[in-house]
Amino acid sequence: MSDAKPRRGTGRPRSIDRDKIIAAANEIGVERLTMRAVAAHLGVTTQALYNHIGGRRELLALLANDYGEAFSFDPADDRPWRPWLEAFARSLRSRLLQRPGTATSVATRGPTSAASVRFVDRTVSKMRDAGFTEAEALLAYRAVMELVVGLVQRQEHEDGDAEHDHAHRSMFYEALTQSEPDSLPNLAFIAAGWSRRDPAELFEYSLDCLLSGFEAQRGWLARRGPAGDPGLPPLAIDGRG
Repeated sequence: MSDAKPRRGTGRPRSIDRDKIIAAANEIGVERLTMRAVAAHLGVTTQALYNHIGGRRELLALLANDYGEAFSFDPADDRPWRPWLEAFARSLRSRLLQRPGTATSVATRGPTSAASVRFVDRTVSKMRDAGFTEAEALLAYRAVMELVVGLVQRQEHEDGDAEHDHAHRSMFYEALTQSEPDSLPNLAFIAAGWSRRDPAELFEYSLDCLLSGFEAQRGWLARRGPAGDPGLPPLAIDGRG
Protein backbone atom coordinates (compact mmCIF):
# COMPACT_ATOMS: atom_id res chain seq x y z
CA MET A 1 0.00 0.00 0.00
CA SER A 2 1.50 3.31 -1.02
CA ASP A 3 1.82 6.19 1.45
CA ALA A 4 2.26 8.72 -1.31
CA LYS A 5 -0.04 11.74 -0.98
CA PRO A 6 -2.36 12.44 -3.90
CA ARG A 7 -0.92 15.10 -6.14
CA ARG A 8 -2.85 18.32 -6.53
CA GLY A 9 -4.39 18.89 -9.92
CA THR A 10 -2.55 21.04 -12.38
CA GLY A 11 -5.59 22.94 -13.58
CA ARG A 12 -6.01 26.68 -13.52
CA PRO A 13 -5.61 28.30 -10.08
CA ARG A 14 -8.82 29.15 -8.29
CA SER A 15 -10.05 32.64 -9.09
CA ILE A 16 -10.68 34.97 -6.16
CA ASP A 17 -11.75 38.57 -5.78
CA ARG A 18 -12.70 40.89 -2.95
CA ASP A 19 -16.32 39.79 -2.90
CA LYS A 20 -15.28 36.16 -2.42
CA ILE A 21 -12.78 37.18 0.24
CA ILE A 22 -15.43 39.12 2.16
CA ALA A 23 -17.86 36.20 1.87
CA ALA A 24 -15.21 33.85 3.27
CA ALA A 25 -14.45 36.25 6.13
CA ASN A 26 -18.17 36.38 6.97
CA GLU A 27 -18.30 32.59 7.17
CA ILE A 28 -15.15 32.35 9.30
CA GLY A 29 -16.15 35.03 11.80
CA VAL A 30 -14.16 37.82 13.41
CA GLU A 31 -12.74 35.81 16.31
CA ARG A 32 -11.04 33.28 14.02
CA LEU A 33 -10.29 35.69 11.21
CA THR A 34 -6.74 35.53 9.89
CA MET A 35 -5.26 35.82 6.43
CA ARG A 36 -4.22 32.17 6.62
CA ALA A 37 -7.74 31.08 7.62
CA VAL A 38 -9.30 32.97 4.71
CA ALA A 39 -6.76 31.57 2.25
CA ALA A 40 -7.44 28.02 3.45
CA HIS A 41 -11.19 28.62 3.24
CA LEU A 42 -10.85 29.74 -0.36
CA GLY A 43 -8.36 27.04 -1.30
CA VAL A 44 -5.62 29.50 -2.29
CA THR A 45 -2.23 30.45 -0.95
CA THR A 46 -1.80 33.25 1.54
CA GLN A 47 0.34 35.06 -1.01
CA ALA A 48 -2.53 34.94 -3.51
CA LEU A 49 -4.70 36.60 -0.88
CA TYR A 50 -2.16 39.39 -0.41
CA ASN A 51 -2.56 40.22 -4.09
CA HIS A 52 -6.04 41.49 -3.18
CA ILE A 53 -5.84 42.42 0.53
CA GLY A 54 -3.07 44.25 2.36
CA GLY A 55 -3.48 42.32 5.61
CA ARG A 56 -5.82 41.46 8.48
CA ARG A 57 -6.45 45.12 9.28
CA GLU A 58 -7.71 45.81 5.78
CA LEU A 59 -9.69 42.59 5.92
CA LEU A 60 -11.45 43.77 9.08
CA ALA A 61 -12.18 47.12 7.45
CA LEU A 62 -13.70 45.43 4.42
CA LEU A 63 -15.75 43.13 6.63
CA ALA A 64 -17.01 46.00 8.77
CA ASN A 65 -17.90 48.10 5.74
CA ASP A 66 -19.66 45.28 3.93
CA TYR A 67 -22.95 46.76 5.05
CA GLY A 68 -24.65 46.62 1.68
CA GLU A 69 -26.19 43.34 2.79
CA ALA A 70 -26.94 44.60 6.29
CA PHE A 71 -29.97 46.27 4.77
CA SER A 72 -32.27 44.24 2.55
CA PHE A 73 -31.38 46.29 -0.48
CA ASP A 74 -34.03 46.33 -3.17
CA PRO A 75 -33.68 48.92 -5.95
CA ALA A 76 -37.46 48.86 -6.31
CA ASP A 77 -38.08 49.58 -2.63
CA ASP A 78 -40.29 52.67 -2.57
CA ARG A 79 -40.28 53.38 1.16
CA PRO A 80 -39.51 57.04 2.01
CA TRP A 81 -36.05 58.14 3.04
CA ARG A 82 -36.72 58.15 6.79
CA PRO A 83 -37.89 54.54 7.30
CA TRP A 84 -35.22 53.56 4.75
CA LEU A 85 -32.47 55.10 6.90
CA GLU A 86 -34.07 53.82 10.11
CA ALA A 87 -34.00 50.25 8.82
CA PHE A 88 -30.41 50.66 7.67
CA ALA A 89 -29.24 52.11 11.00
CA ARG A 90 -30.85 49.33 13.03
CA SER A 91 -29.53 46.62 10.72
CA LEU A 92 -26.02 48.06 10.72
CA ARG A 93 -25.99 48.32 14.52
CA SER A 94 -27.15 44.72 14.86
CA ARG A 95 -24.56 43.57 12.33
CA LEU A 96 -21.68 45.34 14.07
CA LEU A 97 -22.71 44.08 17.51
CA GLN A 98 -22.70 40.54 16.12
CA ARG A 99 -19.10 41.13 15.00
CA PRO A 100 -17.32 42.49 18.08
CA GLY A 101 -14.33 44.64 17.20
CA THR A 102 -15.33 45.52 13.66
CA ALA A 103 -16.94 48.85 14.54
CA THR A 104 -13.48 50.38 14.94
CA SER A 105 -12.75 49.41 11.33
CA VAL A 106 -15.79 51.07 9.79
CA ALA A 107 -14.60 53.72 7.38
CA THR A 108 -16.81 56.78 7.08
CA ARG A 109 -14.70 58.14 4.22
CA GLY A 110 -16.76 56.26 1.72
CA PRO A 111 -18.35 52.89 0.90
CA THR A 112 -15.99 50.03 0.12
CA SER A 113 -18.13 47.62 -1.87
CA ALA A 114 -20.31 47.79 -4.97
CA ALA A 115 -23.40 46.97 -2.89
CA SER A 116 -22.73 49.80 -0.45
CA VAL A 117 -22.10 52.27 -3.30
CA ARG A 118 -25.50 51.36 -4.76
CA PHE A 119 -27.08 51.75 -1.33
CA VAL A 120 -25.64 55.23 -0.79
CA ASP A 121 -26.71 56.28 -4.28
CA ARG A 122 -30.25 55.07 -3.57
CA THR A 123 -30.25 56.94 -0.26
CA VAL A 124 -29.22 60.19 -1.94
CA SER A 125 -31.92 59.74 -4.59
CA LYS A 126 -34.63 59.16 -1.97
CA MET A 127 -33.66 62.23 0.03
CA ARG A 128 -33.32 64.35 -3.11
CA ASP A 129 -36.86 63.35 -4.11
CA ALA A 130 -37.98 64.59 -0.68
CA GLY A 131 -36.47 68.01 -1.25
CA PHE A 132 -32.99 67.63 0.18
CA THR A 133 -29.96 68.56 -1.89
CA GLU A 134 -27.43 65.91 -2.84
CA ALA A 135 -24.95 67.45 -0.40
CA GLU A 136 -27.49 67.39 2.46
CA ALA A 137 -28.40 63.78 1.68
CA LEU A 138 -24.78 62.64 1.75
CA LEU A 139 -24.14 64.56 4.97
CA ALA A 140 -27.23 62.97 6.54
CA TYR A 141 -26.10 59.50 5.52
CA ARG A 142 -22.69 60.09 7.07
CA ALA A 143 -24.27 61.42 10.27
CA VAL A 144 -26.27 58.20 10.62
CA MET A 145 -23.10 56.19 10.10
CA GLU A 146 -21.26 58.19 12.76
CA LEU A 147 -24.11 57.72 15.24
CA VAL A 148 -24.29 53.96 14.77
CA VAL A 149 -20.54 53.39 14.87
CA GLY A 150 -20.01 55.66 17.86
CA LEU A 151 -22.74 54.07 19.98
CA VAL A 152 -21.63 50.54 19.10
CA GLN A 153 -18.05 51.37 20.06
CA ARG A 154 -19.24 52.86 23.35
CA GLN A 155 -21.35 49.79 24.15
CA GLU A 156 -18.49 47.40 23.32
CA HIS A 157 -16.11 49.42 25.48
CA GLU A 158 -18.47 49.31 28.46
CA ASP A 159 -19.23 45.61 27.99
CA GLY A 160 -15.56 44.69 27.58
CA ASP A 161 -14.09 46.67 30.48
CA ALA A 162 -16.13 45.85 33.56
CA GLU A 163 -13.42 47.10 35.92
CA HIS A 164 -13.29 50.52 34.29
CA ASP A 165 -17.08 50.70 34.23
CA HIS A 166 -17.25 49.86 37.94
CA ALA A 167 -14.66 52.55 38.74
CA HIS A 168 -16.58 55.11 36.72
CA ARG A 169 -19.84 54.26 38.44
CA SER A 170 -18.14 54.62 41.83
CA MET A 171 -16.92 58.11 40.92
CA PHE A 172 -20.37 58.98 39.58
CA TYR A 173 -22.14 58.03 42.80
CA GLU A 174 -19.44 59.69 44.87
CA ALA A 175 -20.13 62.92 42.96
CA LEU A 176 -23.83 62.50 43.71
CA THR A 177 -23.26 62.05 47.44
CA GLN A 178 -21.12 65.19 47.51
CA SER A 179 -23.85 67.26 45.89
CA GLU A 180 -26.34 69.40 47.78
CA PRO A 181 -29.87 68.01 47.36
CA ASP A 182 -31.49 71.36 48.11
CA SER A 183 -29.65 73.07 45.26
CA LEU A 184 -30.25 70.26 42.77
CA PRO A 185 -33.98 69.54 42.46
CA ASN A 186 -33.36 66.75 39.92
CA LEU A 187 -30.66 64.95 41.89
CA ALA A 188 -32.87 62.05 42.99
CA PHE A 189 -34.01 61.44 39.43
CA ILE A 190 -30.42 61.53 38.14
CA ALA A 191 -29.28 59.06 40.80
CA ALA A 192 -32.17 56.68 40.19
CA GLY A 193 -32.49 56.92 36.44
CA TRP A 194 -29.01 57.31 35.02
CA SER A 195 -28.19 53.61 34.74
CA ARG A 196 -31.70 52.46 33.84
CA ARG A 197 -31.37 53.42 30.17
CA ASP A 198 -30.20 50.46 28.15
CA PRO A 199 -28.04 50.91 25.01
CA ALA A 200 -30.86 49.98 22.64
CA GLU A 201 -33.12 52.67 24.09
CA LEU A 202 -30.36 55.28 23.85
CA PHE A 203 -29.76 54.28 20.25
CA GLU A 204 -33.43 54.54 19.27
CA TYR A 205 -33.81 57.93 20.96
CA SER A 206 -30.64 59.29 19.37
CA LEU A 207 -31.62 57.99 15.95
CA ASP A 208 -35.09 59.52 16.18
CA CYS A 209 -33.64 62.89 17.22
CA LEU A 210 -31.08 62.77 14.43
CA LEU A 211 -33.59 61.97 11.69
CA SER A 212 -36.02 64.58 12.99
CA GLY A 213 -33.15 67.05 12.90
CA PHE A 214 -32.62 66.39 9.21
CA GLU A 215 -36.17 67.53 8.57
CA ALA A 216 -35.87 70.56 10.82
CA GLN A 217 -32.56 71.64 9.30
CA ARG A 218 -33.51 71.17 5.66
CA GLY A 219 -31.65 73.88 3.73
CA TRP A 220 -29.00 74.25 6.44
CA LEU A 221 -26.12 74.03 3.99
CA ALA A 222 -27.65 76.74 1.80
CA ARG A 223 -28.19 79.02 4.80
CA ARG A 224 -24.63 78.40 5.87
CA GLY A 225 -23.42 79.86 2.59
CA PRO A 226 -20.95 78.58 0.01
CA ALA A 227 -17.92 79.40 2.11
CA GLY A 228 -19.53 78.55 5.42
CA ASP A 229 -19.07 80.38 8.69
CA PRO A 230 -15.50 81.65 8.99
CA GLY A 231 -15.46 80.36 12.54
CA LEU A 232 -16.21 76.79 11.51
CA PRO A 233 -14.07 74.26 9.63
CA PRO A 234 -15.16 73.50 6.07
CA LEU A 235 -17.57 70.61 5.67
CA ALA A 236 -16.33 67.52 3.88
CA ILE A 237 -19.24 66.26 1.79
CA ASP A 238 -17.37 64.49 -0.95
CA GLY A 239 -16.63 61.28 0.97
CA ARG A 240 -12.94 62.09 1.49
CA GLY A 241 -13.06 63.94 4.78
